[in-house]
Amino acid sequence: MFVSAREGSGPLTIVGWYADASFTEEYRPRPEYQQSGFETDDEGNQFIYCVLSPLAVLIPPERRTLTVRGDHLRRSPIVYARGGARDKPWRQELVEVAVRAISDFGSYANGSERVVAPTIQYPDAEHRREVERRAVERVRAYLASHGYHVEDRQSDRCGDDLLALRNRQPSELHVEVKGTSLAGERFYITRNEYGYIDDPRWRLVIVSDVLNRATLRMLGKADVQREFRFDPIAWIVTPRTD
Repeated sequence: MFVSAREGSGPLTIVGWYADASFTEEYRPRPEYQQSGFETDDEGNQFIYCVLSPLAVLIPPERRTLTVRGDHLRRSPIVYARGGARDKPWRQELVEVAVRAISDFGSYANGSERVVAPTIQYPDAEHRREVERRAVERVRAYLASHGYHVEDRQSDRCGDDLLALRNRQPSELHVEVKGTSLAGERFYITRNEYGYIDDPRWRLVIVSDVLNRATLRMLGKADVQREFRFDPIAWIVTPRTD
């Protein structure tokens, strides 16, 4: 993945990636300069490269919304997120952001050409379970601190994760929990889960950075629809009956 500071000083934003890339031992001039007329940079210098890759994907500028924290990118322009004993939470965060980027932008139209990213592996099941467990645990504690008796309904497949009850208003909440180990609020929601958004008792609780500082926000339907954009990533396709 490669990142750039937004507008020169803003957050580090993912702008694209190379697939199956390897570093060269030294900078190499682009072979296109053996022919005349190939473009140069703003200062008239030739473009050079230090990475070899069979595929490079550039995210369109208007869709560059994924950011990463720069805490661990200051000492070196290169950071490895996986390999060896690299299992720190911040490295896992980089992996998750990279996975999200490829999931969102792995296939898009580029003129008449179709660019498709390589197959990737999502974070392992154990990591996902731990994120979900801690998120639900954090939300249960939050609801209890506000006087609710909390019932776990995750295995009921009823469209929400927790039922919260108390004697004062709002007396009943149907809570959908979304946890992420990332610092930003980014999550997936199923059609079944979204189908309950019109119920006035429905609440969405987002737990960000759940494996570290764990920040929590509770939102209702109006908040969710005002603050977030919903982009489909899959469709159920069935035969027509008309």
